[in-house]
Amino acid sequence: MHTKKTIAFYTLGCKLNYAETMSYYAKAMQLGYSEVKFSEVADVYVINSCTVTSLADKKSLHAISEARKLNKDALIIVTGCYSALNKQKILEETEANIALSLSEKNKIDQVLSGNYVISNDNEFEQQIFKTFFPAFNTEGRTRSFLKIQDGCDYFCSYCTIPFARGRSRSQSIADTLNQIQEISASGINEIVLTGVNIGDFGKNNGESFLQLIEAIDNLDTKTRIRLGSIEPNLLNNKIIEIVAQSKNLMPHFHIPLQSGSNTMLKIMKRRYQREVYAEKVSLIKSLMPHAFIGMDLIVGVAGETEELFNDSYDFIKSIPVSFIHVFTYSERKGTASLEIEPVISKKERKYRSKLLHKLSEKKNYDFLSSAIGTESEVLWEHAANTDYYMYGFTKNYIRAVHEKIPDVINTITRVKIVEQKDKELMKVKLV
Repeated sequence: MHTKKTIAFYTLGCKLNYAETMSYYAKAMQLGYSEVKFSEVADVYVINSCTVTSLADKKSLHAISEARKLNKDALIIVTGCYSALNKQKILEETEANIALSLSEKNKIDQVLSGNYVISNDNEFEQQIFKTFFPAFNTEGRTRSFLKIQDGCDYFCSYCTIPFARGRSRSQSIADTLNQIQEISASGINEIVLTGVNIGDFGKNNGESFLQLIEAIDNLDTKTRIRLGSIEPNLLNNKIIEIVAQSKNLMPHFHIPLQSGSNTMLKIMKRRYQREVYAEKVSLIKSLMPHAFIGMDLIVGVAGETEELFNDSYDFIKSIPVSFIHVFTYSERKGTASLEIEPVISKKERKYRSKLLHKLSEKKNYDFLSSAIGTESEVLWEHAANTDYYMYGFTKNYIRAVHEKIPDVINTITRVKIVEQKDKELMKVKLV
């Protein structure tokens, strides 16, 4: 074992990246490293990058620069989607020591132990695009992200993720259930199922996401299970019905829409129309009135005229979602959107994004206000630096705050929501 002992992690992007970082963390701890904050001097910095937007690219590059400023002699390792698509650029234009491709990122334990060998085998690289590598963590957390699926077969007109992550693939239901049981046995009380396109789970081995949900619903476990982002066309009505009556699965959905205009959905090469989205939301709300529903939107995509944006906005306004995650479109090399007209000015993209952020704030306020007076169960996750308050999430993903109580962290207690503390935080009392 080499002499480097301290390690810092920085993660950008989606919950899938966080799941993989947690896996890297576990491997580092097994090798004898101790973790420090990314803002501190470390012997090794691991940057799990993202490339979903140009801003994500800039943040990835900035993290490399910041790590080098902290320690001129550190080993800087870059992994993730930006690294997978820009390995040579990172090595030639930044001060990172190692940039991992898709095949190499799963050998981070070899990198950290000093036994890393660079792969230039293109055939092997392509094979990795078809191989699933699990990722989760069982150390020092109250919540674990469990990677159940990777890759995407959709090739939407604006997106590079299929090029960075490869084709859709997953492990078996049996292996996934074993990992859930392992995480649960470690004392973690909540698991988030994550992937690039989790609704495609099982398509490579003759199983399905519905079968996985049915199996999870039948598990004898006290660990709460949340679903990650799932495409509306893959959100089977039966899945919604199972969640509605399940003791294991939380009433929490994250359903990307991307645009409320059917014309734009066709331009973006999405595989559904907005009526499908409205149907899924309506069913969820009829069975689970207080369910949290998150939405993803991309604003300013090439082809989104003012008329189409207004059409999208009006539809989104009519849908009772709880929160909107707004992405401002940025051009991605190699995507079909680069050939589409008209190109929306950056000023206009920013303006439309601002409108949608305001709409999201209104919807989130309405959702939280409707919860006042209701009861739920909170998993208390951490205390603030003041040690006076503790925070956690209800079953339907409302962030709760309460005066700190000894020995309550990582336990689940029943509460009543009494008032709104700020725009995303609700004060509760124990019942």
